[in-house]
Amino acid sequence: PRPGALKDGFLPAANAVYAATDIELVLSLNPIDTAQRRVPEHLAGVALDDARVVASFCTFAAHVLSKLPDVDLRCIAVGNEVDVALGADADA
Repeated sequence: PRPGALKDGFLPAANAVYAATDIELVLSLNPIDTAQRRVPEHLAGVALDDARVVASFCTFAAHVLSKLPDVDLRCIAVGNEVDVALGADADA
């Protein structure tokens, strides 16, 4: 994300609602969703292992986690059905 481009969306509501329950959540952050890349526009053509993409994702993940301080996270999944996008990549 570019500076100032991160939005909280439903994160504050999710923190409030799920913090009041006994539910453990799985947080899914998806830079790859099936066969689609879901990265900021300025990183659209950049390799996923490029330092700029990695730094951007780490900033995004830290932001999301900072907005969910009261939620009980069981795990964090990165990507959804990535085999469709990465299946033919021998280096993936």
